[in-house]
Amino acid sequence: MNNKGQTLVLFIILIPIIITLFVFVIDIGFLYIEKRNIENVMDRGIEYYKENKDVENYINKNIDDVDSIDIENNNGVVEITIKKVKKGIFKNYDIEITKKG
Repeated sequence: MNNKGQTLVLFIILIPIIITLFVFVIDIGFLYIEKRNIENVMDRGIEYYKENKDVENYINKNIDDVDSIDIENNNGVVEITIKKVKKGIFKNYDIEITKKG
């Protein structure tokens, strides 16, 4: 008995599912890279703030399309909050990260 036709049909059915999963993993990977980039810039931004440099300008130079930047000083502790919308393949992701230092 020859099963080549059944295998081909199964392969054709599964290919779109496999491609969708692959694209989803890539999309989440790009989101993770973007979040790590924002966190690294925020760490350096806290150091800039302690050196009395222009933190907001530094953040805008290193992160594209920032929606809002909130910098607060509470009793010597700097708190930076960045909000950004990252456009993904399937949807837009809202990123909001707060760092204290």
